[in-house]
Amino acid sequence: TAARIAGMLTTVSEELPDVPLFYTLPDLSATLHSPTPRMREVQAALMNAGYRVSQQHKEPAAVKTDAPPEVLWDVLRCWVRDFGGPPSGKRAAAA
Repeated sequence: TAARIAGMLTTVSEELPDVPLFYTLPDLSATLHSPTPRMREVQAALMNAGYRVSQQHKEPAAVKTDAPPEVLWDVLRCWVRDFGGPPSGKRAAAA
């Protein structure tokens, strides 16, 4: 439909053209054994750190950024520490 085409063109026009690679949040979260953070939370953290960020047009759960990989991992580790870890009872039982 026309609305879907317009949405896709908008997404492509907002995508960072000079950043060739992207990261999928579910894959990154699986590596950390955590739930997947919301896209807007990751984008906000990267933008607040001074980096550019956009979504990838073919993969809705993917983020494109000019942040170094270390920064992206730091953002995700902080999110897991603050929001995404298991409840304290499970954490204590696992120890």
